[in-house]
Amino acid sequence: GSVKKTVVHEYTHAVVHELSGGRIPHWFNEGLAEYQAAKYAKTSKPASSLRQALDADELVPWSQVESLFRGRSIDQVRLGYAQSHSVVAYLVQRYGFWHMPRLLKQISQGVSFEEALEKEFKSPAKRLEKDWKRWLPRFF
Repeated sequence: GSVKKTVVHEYTHAVVHELSGGRIPHWFNEGLAEYQAAKYAKTSKPASSLRQALDADELVPWSQVESLFRGRSIDQVRLGYAQSHSVVAYLVQRYGFWHMPRLLKQISQGVSFEEALEKEFKSPAKRLEKDWKRWLPRFF
């Protein structure tokens, strides 16, 4: 279980790095790795920190999720992983996983992350984020 999960997580990082030319935001790379690794987890329950953030209306805007990985507390880092995972899970469930390699390819060609998101999912980034927040209770 956990060895396979770790291997899948780390392998996903390598593939994402290769496909994006190393230009993918760290938080989204972690989200993709967590999404893939969750398939091998005994329980794929999201971190309680994400539920608490949702309930307290303290979710971090996508543009600031990166800062959670430099957080002073383990809870901030956990929230970073969980929130990143949930964003990828939302995009995959709503639009399909097939968009991910295309998104990474655009980024590898120098398109900004936000612009690539908007082009690939045909929606403004702020709208995607709002729709994710509405969807999030279903993640638990």
